[in-house]
Amino acid sequence: MNTVEFYEKNGYAILKNAIPETLINQYEKLWLDHHSQNGQILNYHGWTSSSSYMNHKEILDILCHENIFNFLKLLNNNIVLHLSFTSWVSTRKAWHQDWTKADKQGANNYFGVWVALDKIDPNSGPFQFIPGSHNWDIDYNLIYDKSNKDQVSNLLIQESLKREALAYSFLPDKGDLIIWNGHLIHRGSDPVDENILRKSIIGHYGIINGNIVSHKTGFYHSDKSSAIDLYK
Repeated sequence: MNTVEFYEKNGYAILKNAIPETLINQYEKLWLDHHSQNGQILNYHGWTSSSSYMNHKEILDILCHENIFNFLKLLNNNIVLHLSFTSWVSTRKAWHQDWTKADKQGANNYFGVWVALDKIDPNSGPFQFIPGSHNWDIDYNLIYDKSNKDQVSNLLIQESLKREALAYSFLPDKGDLIIWNGHLIHRGSDPVDENILRKSIIGHYGIINGNIVSHKTGFYHSDKSSAIDLYK
């Protein structure tokens, strides 16, 4: 089974040593210049705007890296980066799916990428996911009904329990990354030790027409109105 076949079956793929250390170090310097002072981190969440990639080449160098886009092109040749999340601690976002409609074509053309900027400690609140959950036949209208806004995670947990599905933690080394399908159930888990950083950068990718800009071998969407704030 090749990587694409594995991705289509399981809803995710892991690429080892995909991002060069030099690019990670350049981005880390940028991050610290903006979010620390005198060696003290002032904002562990980084840029709160998910359009920060449009202002910083160092973010684009990672999230538009050829190793990411060469894989995405195998799945769809019309994919662009449109969101970036820059927290160095777990988002603590409960179990969810990035694509919240039943539309499988839409989900199959929406991707998340989580890049490790350092070796990830299991006590830091690692990214967790449920393999194969992108193919589950679930009632999306029920789960994502407005009246269930605060119950989405619990409803997805119930679906997982019905299937006796296993959840896994992504514990990568520096430069490794995971790519996942828009319907894959995942979360940012709660850290065991609040003092351990979970240094990463996350990109979301999809098919967006218009305002597309080229960056080396990758592409991104240059309309800031499309961006959302992860921490609202």
